[in-house]
Amino acid sequence: MARSGGMIELPFLQKDPFMRTSPLIALAIILITLAWIGSGALTAPDGKDPSESASASGPDGKDPSEAASASGQEPGEEDRLVEVRVQESEAQDRIRTLVVLGRTRANRTVDIRAETDGRVAALTAERGQPVKEGQALLHLDPADRQARLDEARALLEQRQLQYDASEKLQRRDFTSRVSLAEAKANLGAAKSQVAARALDLTRTRITAPFDGLLNDHAVEVGDYVQAGDKVATVVDLDPLLVRGHVTEQEVVGLEAGREGTAVLVDGRELKGRVRYVGAVAVPATRTFPVDLEIPNPGAQLPEGITGELRLPLASVRAHLVSPAVLALDDDGRVGVKYVDDDDRVAFTPVRIAGDGAEGFWVADLPDKLSIITIGQAFVSVGQKVKPVHATEISEVSRAQVEEAARTAGNAALDGATSQ
Repeated sequence: MARSGGMIELPFLQKDPFMRTSPLIALAIILITLAWIGSGALTAPDGKDPSESASASGPDGKDPSEAASASGQEPGEEDRLVEVRVQESEAQDRIRTLVVLGRTRANRTVDIRAETDGRVAALTAERGQPVKEGQALLHLDPADRQARLDEARALLEQRQLQYDASEKLQRRDFTSRVSLAEAKANLGAAKSQVAARALDLTRTRITAPFDGLLNDHAVEVGDYVQAGDKVATVVDLDPLLVRGHVTEQEVVGLEAGREGTAVLVDGRELKGRVRYVGAVAVPATRTFPVDLEIPNPGAQLPEGITGELRLPLASVRAHLVSPAVLALDDDGRVGVKYVDDDDRVAFTPVRIAGDGAEGFWVADLPDKLSIITIGQAFVSVGQKVKPVHATEISEVSRAQVEEAARTAGNAALDGATSQ
C-alpha cells in the first residue's frame, strides 16, 4: 500500500476497475432514494395518506360509520353480539304415559268355609282344576241328617192333619179360635223344622260359588270340620287384574275406562282398560290403588306376576328436547332458554311430560320457538344475541374443522411412521 499526494492508494482497486467505481454507484443510489422520499411520492393521488384513505373507507369504498347509521346499529355492534346455536322446535300432541310397578291379581278370590259340622267324606275336585259355578268341591258325611229330615217331615204331616181338623171344627163352632191358632202355630213350626233339616243336609255338599279355579284344599278326607272352618279356595283369573299404586299428584289424571298396557317381566305386552281408581289413599304409603283389567282366557296367567303398568294421562302439547338444553333460573325452576323474534334471550319454566331414549318431553312452551342448544350458560335473559341455526355452519368454520382434521390426521400419521 503506497501514498500518492497525501492519499492512500489501494493496490487491489488499481488492479480491478469495477471495484474502483462501485462505491460511487452505491452513493448515487442512496441520493436518488432520499430525493424520491422527499418529493412526496408516497402520497395518494388526491394528496392524502394511503393508509388514512384505506382506514377511512371500507372494502367497498364507503364510510363504515355511514353504513352502520343506515342499518340502525352502532359501529361494531354486530361484532360484539354473542353467537348461540339454536334449533327450531315445534310442539307435538303427546299423551302422557304414567309408568308404575304392578302385580297381577285375581279378579275374585274366595275362601270357602263349612256351613255345618261334619267329617269330610270325599274331595270331588283337584287342586288347580277349573270348576264351574255350583260344581261340588267336597262332601261331608251326612250322618243321621237324612233320618232327622224324614222325622221332621212326618211331624209336619201330623201337624197338617191337626190343623185341618181344627179348622173344620172351628167352622162349626165345635172348637175355639184359640185351638185353631195353636194348631196353626204347630204346623208352621213343623214346616220350619223340615226346611232347616233339609238345608243342613244340602250343606254337606260344598260347591263352587262361581266359575274359576280351585286353588287349594284346606282339608283332607277324614278331617272333621265345624261351621266356619276354611275348606277350599277358589279364584277367578279371567279377567286378570294388574294392580299398581300411584302418588297423590298422579292419581288426579287417571280415569276409569281408559285404555292401558301391562308389560310383564317376560316382555309380553297386554292391552286392557282401567277398571278401578282408588278414592282413598293407603295410610301407610299415601298412595292410591289402580287396577288395569286384562283378558286372560283359560286362566293362562297366574296371580302374582310382576309387571309395569303404563297408564295414559291427559294429552299435552310438548317439545322433545335434549337434557343438555334444560337450565335453571334464579329461583331454581327448570326451564328452557330460547331466542325470541327480536333475537333476545328468553326463559320459560317447563313441566316434564315424559321421557324416552331421545330426550325429555317438556310442556308449557310456545308451539314454535328457537331453543338455544349451545351457549345457553353464557347468556342471560333479555340479552341480545346472534342466533346461528344448526344448519348454518359458515364456510370459515367448515374450513377450520377440515384443517384441524387434516392436522390431526397428519400428526397421527407422523406418529405411526416414527414408530
